[in-house]
Amino acid sequence: MTLQTGNPLIYAGPGGYSVEVDGELVEKRRKELGLSMGKLASMIGVSRRTLYGYERGMAKASVKSAYNLAETLGVPVAKPIRILSRTQKHRRCLLIRAKQTITGQPLLQKFFRKFAFCDILPVYRAPFDFIMNFKQDRDVIMGGVASKREKNLDRRIGEIVSVSNVIGAQPVLVTEKRKTLSDDINCVCLNELPAVCTPENLVITN
Repeated sequence: MTLQTGNPLIYAGPGGYSVEVDGELVEKRRKELGLSMGKLASMIGVSRRTLYGYERGMAKASVKSAYNLAETLGVPVAKPIRILSRTQKHRRCLLIRAKQTITGQPLLQKFFRKFAFCDILPVYRAPFDFIMNFKQDRDVIMGGVASKREKNLDRRIGEIVSVSNVIGAQPVLVTEKRKTLSDDINCVCLNELPAVCTPENLVITN
């Protein structure tokens, strides 16, 4: 799976979530800070060989390692991609798969009908259910839609927030019933949706 935010690239595979790192930027910033490869590797909790793979474009980073890199270097390290700007044929394939994904999920279907006018893309096999451009594509919302029967919701919220931190997205959760949630994610109740007119309202509702 790939997804676009403003505009990094995240993969979800058998080994979990990973990020394509901008190796040239990592190497440049490391040298600007006067850090050896071994020192930086130690600071972010990976081997020198792994960091070498990041800098040479030979390896993808875990979400945790990408976050540690961004925090240590003080710059975003996720390599950009514009998935929402791909060819019409590719986008049509994505939409067909997305339609299959939300079939049988009435809450998610209701949300997509509400924001059908937006640049929104459903996501499958991930803790988040959609990504949405707002503020004229300058910012991105990464969101989940949860029913009141969902188990392990706290864990899913943690994953949404973690990935959002790495790629600089705004995390949002839409729920059937408000409950105590993390302060790190904006929560919107289903009964509040009629008053939400724009994607920006999703971010500032809390």
